[in-house]
Amino acid sequence: MRSLLLFFSLLLALSEGDVYDEACDAIVEAAQQAGAAINAKNIPLFESLKTETARRFEHAISLDKNHPQAYLHFATFLQNGQEYTHAIEIYDIALKGLESKDAIRHVVNKRDECSFLSELKNVSVLRDSVYNLGQGKLRTIQHYFLINEFR
Repeated sequence: MRSLLLFFSLLLALSEGDVYDEACDAIVEAAQQAGAAINAKNIPLFESLKTETARRFEHAISLDKNHPQAYLHFATFLQNGQEYTHAIEIYDIALKGLESKDAIRHVVNKRDECSFLSELKNVSVLRDSVYNLGQGKLRTIQHYFLINEFR
C-alpha cells in the first residue's frame, strides 16, 4: 500500500512539473507572437499579446512561484520590449531560485545588460529632448545643461 501511495505521489509531482513546463512554454509562445506583431507594426495586436504574455506569466508563477523558468522567460520578454526596470525586478526574483553558478552568472549579466540599456535609453531621451528644446541652437542647449546640471 505504501509503495502504491509513493508511486501516485511521484506521478502527481511529475504531472505538476509538466503543467508548469507547459505554462512556461505558453509564455514563450505569446511573447513570440507579440514580437511578430510589433515587427509587423500591429500595435493593437501587440498590446493584446503583451497582456496575454503577462497573464500566462501570472498563471505559471501561480503553479510554482519558486521556480525561475517563468521569471526568466518573462524578464526576457520585458527586456526585448525595452521595459528594462521591470525586467531587472523580474531577473532579481529569478536569481533567488537559481543554484548553478553558471546560471546565476548568466542572469546577472542579463540584469546588468538591462541596466546599461536603461541608462542608454535615458541618455537618448535626454538628447532628443535637448535637441527638440533648442532645435539645434547652441545657446539654448548650453542653457538647458547649466540649469539641469544642478538638479
